[in-house]
Amino acid sequence: MKAEHSWAAEVNGQTVALLTLSRLEWHLSTGFIDDVAVDQAFRGHGGGSALLETLKAYAREHGFRGVFWEAQTDNKEAIDFALRHGFVFAGFNDRWYRNDDLVLQGTPEFLGIAVFLYWAAQTSQRAIAEMPTP
Repeated sequence: MKAEHSWAAEVNGQTVALLTLSRLEWHLSTGFIDDVAVDQAFRGHGGGSALLETLKAYAREHGFRGVFWEAQTDNKEAIDFALRHGFVFAGFNDRWYRNDDLVLQGTPEFLGIAVFLYWAAQTSQRAIAEMPTP
């Protein structure tokens, strides 16, 4: 994947949030959020939400079918954030990180299972309306 676009939020010249979007090389109408980070001190102030809404507008304007976001199961804050912004669960991969860490579940050393979330840039009604009639 190659980064398509990045956005940053700044406060007094300091970057406090970052979001990077790539296109999947094997499916160019699908995006993937590569990086998302919001400085702990600035969480809950709307910067991350503003960046994500900007990403969604960009995706619609540039013909994306949708966008995937991968988070670890132990990152409940990120998963809840994605769900609040219209992402839905789209699958998981228990081999994404390490094959031997499931025994560590519940400990600080556990890296988590990869959860994939998806946001559809086009609603089903829009997609239906744009379908050619026979």
